[in-house]
Amino acid sequence: MNLLTPCLRILAALMLCGAAACPQLTAHEPEPERTWQVNGESLDLLPRWPAAGATKPMDVTVEIWVKPDQASIDRERSIVWLFSNRGGADVAGLSVSLNQGVPHVNAFGSRLDAAEKLNANRWTHIVVTFNSKTINKRVRLWIDGKRVDQDLVLNPFPTKFERFQLFGDPWGLKRIYSGDVAEFRFSKTVRYRDEFRPPTRHPRDEQTVVAYAASNANEE
Repeated sequence: MNLLTPCLRILAALMLCGAAACPQLTAHEPEPERTWQVNGESLDLLPRWPAAGATKPMDVTVEIWVKPDQASIDRERSIVWLFSNRGGADVAGLSVSLNQGVPHVNAFGSRLDAAEKLNANRWTHIVVTFNSKTINKRVRLWIDGKRVDQDLVLNPFPTKFERFQLFGDPWGLKRIYSGDVAEFRFSKTVRYRDEFRPPTRHPRDEQTVVAYAASNANEE
């Protein structure tokens, strides 16, 4: 028996396989049972995690999976997360929004932007890292594991966050997020320094301040 025959048949099948017949690689995305839908409502995290409001200078990683709907992409601004003082001063806050679909970061007065808007109804992993323990304090924006922007932060880390929430607009200006979300985590460390494969889950560890997903929404 010619041992090359089975190999040649497999090779031929792969060459002839069309898009409809061949299995497609699935996108790297969060686990379905840990996702939930949002339609403009805000999620205030301070009542459950009051320690998130009592801040001190520290390294930070904030990360979340989002799948915005078309309305969220089309809005002038959709707030994804907002950590700030009561008045929402830029120099006292760390926030991410979608500005007509383009991820935008305010980090204590420094601003970052992705180069492109997100695709509606498609999962995207958004991360902001902030290094506060070096002379040159630097904030970085990561989209799907790739660094897309960075800047120096000149203003001091705030002494507290009076607002620590996801999605809603506390000032009633309809800058709301709508779509699916998963796996929010706020950590007191810089978790990513080089390009990475986005994790499907954001588990709690000793560096975690807040971790929230649909399957643990009722856990302390």
